[in-house]
Amino acid sequence: MSGTSISYGSPTAYESSGTASTPAIVYDANAQKVVVVYRYSTGKSVVGTVSGTSISFGTAVQFDNNTTVFSAAYNSSSNTVFVSFEDGDNSNYGTIIEGTVSGTSISFGDSLVFEEGDVNYLASAYDANANRVITAFRDEGNSNYGTAATVKLTQDLTVGSTYYVQDDGSLSTTSSSVTTGKAIATNKLLLKG
Repeated sequence: MSGTSISYGSPTAYESSGTASTPAIVYDANAQKVVVVYRYSTGKSVVGTVSGTSISFGTAVQFDNNTTVFSAAYNSSSNTVFVSFEDGDNSNYGTIIEGTVSGTSISFGDSLVFEEGDVNYLASAYDANANRVITAFRDEGNSNYGTAATVKLTQDLTVGSTYYVQDDGSLSTTSSSVTTGKAIATNKLLLKG
């Protein structure tokens, strides 16, 4: 944009194999990276690099076999995108998956169910202060009520550290009155009995 005028770069296809539908997009202005989440037979995501008025895309990666609705939120400090979606292979449950962006590639971890019911019309935001994703949706399993869910994202445990339950129900190495146990792996606790 320049004053009251605007100019456009040339359009660039992010999916050239066929019809892509219902895109969601997140953008990191500092890194000049864009992540497009869309449906082309399956749920897919692709990373683009913005340079001036041009954009180039990496290779698309599938994140789910059977979804038609989804939303995306982004954590720029860890280069991760969080896709909330309706999982058609699991009773249309509300599900979330985390993808890590590296250059123009993206890789996804395991998905997590946040709503055991049919969801639709999702919208998401990332809360950097509390490391969580807030997703709003139509809860078709509950009279189509407008509903929101908070998904607390966890970090790997530090092996050898003692963990405690905090007032908000999260685990931390900050001492509290409830000791959970000692980390014996990045994802395992030896519970205090």
